[in-house]
Amino acid sequence: RSTRLPHRYFIGYSILYLIWSAVFYVSGLRCDGDRYIYETLNWKKFDQTALMAAVIILVVCPLVYCGFAACCGRRTRKIENDDINRRASAM
Repeated sequence: RSTRLPHRYFIGYSILYLIWSAVFYVSGLRCDGDRYIYETLNWKKFDQTALMAAVIILVVCPLVYCGFAACCGRRTRKIENDDINRRASAM
């Protein structure tokens, strides 16, 4: 179903962004003179950053996923109900 795509895009984007921030740090790239993109994703402070990554993956992503699912599910049910009503009135 196409309604599930936004969920996968968000989770995939989040994981890829965390990986990219680690690659950015390890490769020595710089953003405004710093080796991190955002202070909260500063891999030099590994414990703090790993905790933030875990919170993003284990808390934020599921919450956003549930929000997408609720919106898409509501929209899908409305479309199905409209179809049923339309068919019933056509009889």
